[in-house]
Amino acid sequence: MNIVLINPPSPCLNDDTIYTPIGLMSIAGAIRLHHNVSILDLTGGVEWGPLVEDMNADLVGITCVSPNFNVVADICNSIPDGIPIVIGGPHPTFLPIHTLRNTKCTSVVVGEGEVAINNIIGDIRCHIPLKPIYYGGIVEVDKIYPPAYDLIDLNKYNPTWATHGTTIQSSRGCPYNCAHCSKSTGRTYREIPIPRIMSQVEYLHSIGITDLLFSDDNFGVNRTRAMELLSELGRYDLRFRIEMDVRHADRNILELAKYVGCIEVAYGVESGNDDILRLMNKGTTVADNTEAIELTMECGINAKALLMVNFPGETEDTAGDTLKFVEDTTPDKVAVSAFVPMPGCDVYNNPDKYGITWLSNDYSDYYIFRRDIAANPCFTTEYLTIAKQQELHDTLYNGILGLGYDI
Repeated sequence: MNIVLINPPSPCLNDDTIYTPIGLMSIAGAIRLHHNVSILDLTGGVEWGPLVEDMNADLVGITCVSPNFNVVADICNSIPDGIPIVIGGPHPTFLPIHTLRNTKCTSVVVGEGEVAINNIIGDIRCHIPLKPIYYGGIVEVDKIYPPAYDLIDLNKYNPTWATHGTTIQSSRGCPYNCAHCSKSTGRTYREIPIPRIMSQVEYLHSIGITDLLFSDDNFGVNRTRAMELLSELGRYDLRFRIEMDVRHADRNILELAKYVGCIEVAYGVESGNDDILRLMNKGTTVADNTEAIELTMECGINAKALLMVNFPGETEDTAGDTLKFVEDTTPDKVAVSAFVPMPGCDVYNNPDKYGITWLSNDYSDYYIFRRDIAANPCFTTEYLTIAKQQELHDTLYNGILGLGYDI
């Protein structure tokens, strides 16, 4: 069989070629054991119409996040009739019926895709009609195969801080339950065996990759394993970036990370106000965030604070506290996002609980980062009108720019 996996464009992003599609590449790694598979990469401003219209495949799989839903639906419409289309990823995981009703797809995958896609292929080979929904669930570690890096033009992708970099994943899932977060990889934390990770590192190093971006939701959940993996990374002359919960900002981990090439740790700080953090169910405090930022910089690693404005409950005072947090802690880097109640998160599932009075039905409004980040808020509360959200975002954003940050 000939299977084509499509990586769709992200029209509202300034650059949709920063992060390699690690999830799609892992699916390809599972398929290629028994079938021909290719990745049709439509990012980077590609004129995708002719590529899709001339497609020859026995099965097409498309990954879909909610902000890309409209373009995914357009791609489905352009695929030649008669080719089965399967959509997977976060949007169909949390909104399978919506996806089936509003696209030309044959089936959707709910959950992770490695096992489900092979079940779909098996049904096609046995001439069994495809089911509307295939449940992938949480894939066991032994079914998570090495990403098919060779099916992507790695020269096309590069994190902004990197010389020649790519994405790598050493674990899946996050054990925490933040109200603003939805995860198709689930809350079950799974560690990919270190020897398998190092085989990927060795391959990437051999083809000239000099920088790695770990896409793990939380690099430091298992302290002992983190230390072991870092020690192994020290065998190579690489730079890398990780993302970690502030609760795992351990001096020994950070000092070793610095020694073996870590140049940046990103922390989901979100807010400089403890009340907002409680509303988010973050399980962290402003003091925790401050300690992690300071410790990371003390260890000689760039600390990046990931901030969010306009979570329900935000006011001028709480947004001001977030700006003051940046002034007081002076992290090396800052990123600002506007809160979006993504399908699957507690806010989206329980809007009344958070005082939401309106949610957009146009999922192209659901971009967390976009060219004009506050242009189209996709929800309102009694206080957080569209105009108020734009005002609070611009106040925080411009305030951080005024501190000399390049965001």
